[in-house]
Amino acid sequence: MKDVKYLLLVLLTVVSGFFGGVVSNQLLGEPAVAQEAESRKVIEAQEFRMVDKDGKTRIFLGEIDGNPSILIFDKDGKHRIGLGEIDGDPSILIFDKEGNPRAGLADSDGNPFITIWDKEGGQRIGLMANDAINGLLICDKEGKQRICLSELNGQVGISIRDKEGKQRIGLTELYGNPRISIIDKEGKVFWQVPNK
Repeated sequence: MKDVKYLLLVLLTVVSGFFGGVVSNQLLGEPAVAQEAESRKVIEAQEFRMVDKDGKTRIFLGEIDGNPSILIFDKDGKHRIGLGEIDGDPSILIFDKEGNPRAGLADSDGNPFITIWDKEGGQRIGLMANDAINGLLICDKEGKQRICLSELNGQVGISIRDKEGKQRIGLTELYGNPRISIIDKEGKVFWQVPNK
């Protein structure tokens, strides 16, 4: 009799354990192990930093001023490459060892441009392309445009400017007519070929 009671108790324990497991799965969802395996496929965070063995940030992935950004740092902690979006426009920047921008590639409303800066942060070279005008600008260390090569609606021109930024020499091809112009300090053409 004692053995029958013991056997019933074991059987009742096994059956209640089985039903308890079934009911808990229905009420609580999948087991934690399955949820954990699924969550390993996606990592969600507002910021990610990859650090080196000394704890210095080498890669930053997050938001800067509300814009998604990736920064790559050198071993001294200076940012050297930046990839991001500013007001919906993508951009890439390359920085020197001091962390100053030296070259950039961006697209503004479908108009790509490249900029190269000197050590002091002044723009020295600009290259742009869009539906209306394509051009190359070369600037002096004061930021004044000195040489401009442009194409506007199929017409091309080269403009050489003095240190005040005033055009002094122009070489153009307008509607099939080439022209060379030399301009004085007051902006008047004093020599031109052809002379029309």
